[in-house]
Amino acid sequence: MPAKEVTVKANFVGVLDFHRYAGVKWNNTLILNIAQLAEDRISKPSSCTWYRDGVEVGTGDTYAASKTNRDGLVVGATYTFKIVSDGRTYYSTPYTHTLTRASAIAYPNPVRSGNMITIEGVAEGSPIQVFNQVGVCVSHIIASGETVTLTLNTPPGMYVIRTNNGDIKIIID
Repeated sequence: MPAKEVTVKANFVGVLDFHRYAGVKWNNTLILNIAQLAEDRISKPSSCTWYRDGVEVGTGDTYAASKTNRDGLVVGATYTFKIVSDGRTYYSTPYTHTLTRASAIAYPNPVRSGNMITIEGVAEGSPIQVFNQVGVCVSHIIASGETVTLTLNTPPGMYVIRTNNGDIKIIID
């Protein structure tokens, strides 16, 4: 009996540490760390899929829980990702989201001079101060709620917004 030709297709699967290859931004967005993948000799993925509790929730290098920073990632949910790179499929270890907003955030950053900037994660009634590069306070308000919007009519440069819940570096262009 003559030998038959057999074709074998191998699908290589790898496991990636979630914390090494992804990060959480603004308690709202998951971001794939492309630079770390490259450093570890994994090519830029041809696809990336994000999962929450085993259900697909998005595709692409980032996954945002919402278009604004108001809706965060689900506390207690388990997030994972799957990437395909050079014919190999990689799955991440699970990440259980337990973060709460521990510090204030400001967005958009950078912001154009004269445009509005939103600051979240401050205590109502607390002072918010904006300092320029030499440490001079250029703006001061009292927070009217946990989210404050203000307009900074200042020259372009780097500034620090000081709140009761931490300092935030911003760039005004």
